[in-house]
Amino acid sequence: MDKSFHKGKNKRRQVLIGIGSASVIGVTGLGAYFSLNKILNNPASNKKETYKPTEEKLLKLGIIGFGIRGEHLARSLGFATLEWKKESLKSSRKNNKDTRYQNYINQPSLNVEFKGICDLFDVRVEKAKNAFGKKVKRYRHYQDLINSNEIDAVIIATPDHWHAQMTIDAVKAGKHVYVEKCFTQTIEETYQAYDAVKESGLVFQLGHQLRHTDSYHAAKESINQGLLGEISLIQTNSNRNSPNGAWIYHIHPKANDKTVDWKYFHQKNNQSSFDADRFFRWRKYWEYGTGLFGDLMTHDFDAINQILEMGIPETVMASGGNYYWKDGREVPDVLQVSMEYPSKGFTYLYSASQANQYHRPNLIMGDDATMEIGARMNIYPDPNSKRYKDKLSSGQMDVKTPFYSSGSSKDVDAISSATTKYFANKGMLYTYRDGKRLDPTYLHLEEWLNAIRYGGTTSCNIEQAFQEAIATHMAVKSYKEKRQVKWDKVSKRII
Repeated sequence: MDKSFHKGKNKRRQVLIGIGSASVIGVTGLGAYFSLNKILNNPASNKKETYKPTEEKLLKLGIIGFGIRGEHLARSLGFATLEWKKESLKSSRKNNKDTRYQNYINQPSLNVEFKGICDLFDVRVEKAKNAFGKKVKRYRHYQDLINSNEIDAVIIATPDHWHAQMTIDAVKAGKHVYVEKCFTQTIEETYQAYDAVKESGLVFQLGHQLRHTDSYHAAKESINQGLLGEISLIQTNSNRNSPNGAWIYHIHPKANDKTVDWKYFHQKNNQSSFDADRFFRWRKYWEYGTGLFGDLMTHDFDAINQILEMGIPETVMASGGNYYWKDGREVPDVLQVSMEYPSKGFTYLYSASQANQYHRPNLIMGDDATMEIGARMNIYPDPNSKRYKDKLSSGQMDVKTPFYSSGSSKDVDAISSATTKYFANKGMLYTYRDGKRLDPTYLHLEEWLNAIRYGGTTSCNIEQAFQEAIATHMAVKSYKEKRQVKWDKVSKRII
């Protein structure tokens, strides 16, 4: 089992057991003692007043891609943009349930600095400089960044079509790599990137932050204790019903063929003229990404994989279509995926709609109990359970009340964005350590950095990345070819 390198030495999670039990930790609102002007006028160094000194080795980072996810990763490392600080501080004063800025200020320093930024949009580079400090160097092309002797490790937060090549080039340049999901865009890239990382011996982490959400750790413990009985069906879901949830992101008014290096962005393909929709909303197109498969399904697949260690499915069937968003997109907005694990005795299902917001919990179903899993984990006894038969008949248990719970969904209602609520309900935005609320992305990055400093592996290492990518590409292949695809364990190939 992979070691965890969360410094601070995680204590065993406290899970309350009993009828209707819950594990909920309150957080305080942001007080009026913060000086908005003082903080905003010193964006690159404001946290020096709050952070305690650290004896850990300073690591020098470069980041490639500073879009939505790149900003979040930088913020999790202690470098929020000026715009985010201003918005979150003002929001906290209007609503004391909005604790985003206080949580940010309170997270311990990871003792890193950014020495390089590479993004093809000039406006994003300026935002990054405000977060990192004016001394950070801009690199026009990622090869120059990864070959810099000033940089120890690289964060890759680009569209999917660049993930594999950048990972390969980075490890060949001797740089440790943190790359966002999906690991690769194509099947062949998966093998090439896997081999390069394995041969390098460098520290690799794939960006699945649910590896550090307490409810999933508690879920694994409870399943290992046999509380669900024999598992036969897993069901995971994604429901979003907004333009943002369907990747129709804001197009910056300053984006044009002069402020965006479109040719470099698109050099692997044949598009000639600048297309803002494809640049900002690339997830809608097969040329750059893997749609729902690689953007949302991978989160749930990896979350269940960490609990059940299910690995690559033996067969996959996928279906769906583009039924709602008639905006020129190529990828489906409704999707069903069935992954079969006959040797393990269960089926893994994934279902998604980008035209409906109804919350469907993720479920792991056994013959003794059913688990709901997200930011909160609940286990309900099955009415026909043999294990809990006596307690059910005596009234000590009832099927509508969880007998085992962990985690918290408190404060989700303090977040206004429907898409943000979606991620919060999944457990992707926060978790708790020793009573402190932390971003799982912060913990995931911390694990990567500690593995670089002290040795060892990461929880979402190259083996986990390979499993995620192959399962994803099996589903994509099935969808495109309208047939069942299989995994050949002997040749380690999709057929």
